[in-house]
Amino acid sequence: MYLSIDGSITPWKKASIAEKLDNYPETYLIVNSKTSDFLKQNKLTEIPRYMIFDKKGRLTHANAPHVESGEVGLLLTRLADKL
Repeated sequence: MYLSIDGSITPWKKASIAEKLDNYPETYLIVNSKTSDFLKQNKLTEIPRYMIFDKKGRLTHANAPHVESGEVGLLLTRLADKL
């Protein structure tokens, strides 16, 4: 899932196209980014930020490694082994 904190729809759409995210179905603009409880609770002030949630929607890693890093594969394998 991709979340954007752009100020309005136009910059969000342009950024989605530039970052080649426009084909992903789970890309969202957070329209209340200045007052969002989710952003405040998770101290999300900048992007990109990688987070991992379990199957029940609980946040397990608030600051997960970047997708491109070798760490994320190991982390996901360990999490899958716990299931």
